[in-house]
Amino acid sequence: MSTPEGRAQERQRRAALTGVAAVLARIVSVSTGLVMIPATLRYLGAERFGLWMTINSVLGVLSFADFGIGNGLMNSIADVHGRQDQDALRQAISSGLAMLSVVGLTIATGFVAVYPHIAWARLFNVKTAIAAHEAGPALLVFVLCFALNVPLGAMQRIQLGLQQGYYANLWQLGGSLCALGGVLVGVQLRLALPWLILTVSAAPVAAAAGNGFLFFGFLHRDLRPSQHHVSFAAARQLARIGGLFFFLQVVVAAAFYSDSFIIAHVLGAAAVADYAVVQRMFMMIPLCLAMFTGPLWPAYGEAIAKGDFPWVKTTLRNSLLATAVIAAAMSLVMFRSANFIIKVWVHGLLHPAAALLAGFAVWAVFETSGSALAMFLNGAAIIKFQVIVASIFGAACVSAKLYGARRYGVAAIPWATVLTYFLCHVIPCILFVPGIIHRVCRSPAGDTAKG
Repeated sequence: MSTPEGRAQERQRRAALTGVAAVLARIVSVSTGLVMIPATLRYLGAERFGLWMTINSVLGVLSFADFGIGNGLMNSIADVHGRQDQDALRQAISSGLAMLSVVGLTIATGFVAVYPHIAWARLFNVKTAIAAHEAGPALLVFVLCFALNVPLGAMQRIQLGLQQGYYANLWQLGGSLCALGGVLVGVQLRLALPWLILTVSAAPVAAAAGNGFLFFGFLHRDLRPSQHHVSFAAARQLARIGGLFFFLQVVVAAAFYSDSFIIAHVLGAAAVADYAVVQRMFMMIPLCLAMFTGPLWPAYGEAIAKGDFPWVKTTLRNSLLATAVIAAAMSLVMFRSANFIIKVWVHGLLHPAAALLAGFAVWAVFETSGSALAMFLNGAAIIKFQVIVASIFGAACVSAKLYGARRYGVAAIPWATVLTYFLCHVIPCILFVPGIIHRVCRSPAGDTAKG
């Protein structure tokens, strides 16, 4: 670790460990879901199971509830870890956990305050007496577990910032297995829906708590959070960076997660089926590759802080090339075998157009390469540039999707994304990112570029 070459090998080793652990965790998570869904569907019935899935969809909205503080915390930890500033590292950890604890407490108290005043059965539009009785308590259990996991879940960000994300991924793997075991036992005991949700929602909370206990209690006692290390200056820095990340997340979500609403509004809900199935199939490509490019985010931050700029340039070039080539090959294979996969998967009930399949095949390559570049920009704290580009892209993308859906049908949606992404994201990156790389790699070690 005393030479650039040694530090480079260590970064790559830790990134590889985190990536492999992420793959294992995702495999277990998907597998447990495949087992859990049919078991609970048979036990709960269509309406109560649909209620559970609707409550789970709340997680997509609540995912922004930390206001970007978690991402800001990971960036700050990677930076001060690279500068080997232990005092600043302790301040970042303690301040970030304190802020996230306040956020979690606010969510819990706010929901408890409004809980008695809302007719949850009417809100969820459930008809049977048992579903109407369970709707409110089930959501209450889910939200309280989520609020508790806001500060506890920060352990993953802390460990990623320290390039030790494999710990968090392995604990997540264990949490998924515990959730599956709890649900299967709950089904056998004929537990009510709120109790089943508790077994699933409490598992990641328990895993995160165990992770934190082991990490701060035994592995890194010197980093144990304390109120004495909470710093107003560190909290203000986290809030500033987190606010930019929060805005970026909202803009990206508006561009990418509005597709089903646009299709349903323009073409009707039935048209969403073809789109949703093809989307889930092709989006496995960027999701899989992101498990390996994701750990590079804190690695870039630490390398920039240490001044290991040759490693930054080489890794960025290799990651962009590798992800583009691998994604293109996987997309081609997926496109050629898509009809067979869909026939087996949904028993021939859907017949998506070739133009829809081709659009997603191209978009998978764009998204994968864009994600690899974003890891560098995030690690270098170049957030304002991303916010500007993403805002322009988001507005243009939604407009193009609305026009394309009306004019050409559902197959136009991924092509509208590809076209606007190329014009509003790829071209600006070609024009400005080389200058950003040059500026970042000329900065004094430890002086991370902002902008």
